[in-house]
Amino acid sequence: MQETKQETLPLISVSTSKIHGTGVYAEQHIKNGSRIIEYIGEKISAKEGTRRDDANPYHTLIFSLDDDWDIDGSVGGNNSRFINHSCGPNAKFVVENGKIWIVAVKDILHGEEITYDYRFGADGSLIKCICGTAACRGFINDPEMK
Repeated sequence: MQETKQETLPLISVSTSKIHGTGVYAEQHIKNGSRIIEYIGEKISAKEGTRRDDANPYHTLIFSLDDDWDIDGSVGGNNSRFINHSCGPNAKFVVENGKIWIVAVKDILHGEEITYDYRFGADGSLIKCICGTAACRGFINDPEMK
């Protein structure tokens, strides 16, 4: 029987954010390309995800896994649900083997807030962005995406 090596994820913490509400912070240096945390929660149909999102469009923790499935981080989720949006992020999300991973896109220093670009489609109203970066496009969602 072959042993499988378990991946060691970096230490992170949850604290008050300068961007918005609660945020996630690196408790050690995180190298570019490293997985940080898996986005977990209740696996629901995309139709149910849309229904839940429509019920509360300004505070949703629904993450699209693929065309058929979503993950609702508000049900059984972990600290990944507290990662804030930034138009100039230091991480991104990657869907791999049915899992959503948050992965560093540059070195993240100890104490730095971890962010990724939510960049979901704008199917009507735009949601104002308050990330404060020089790269800020003004909205969390992207009017170019449908």
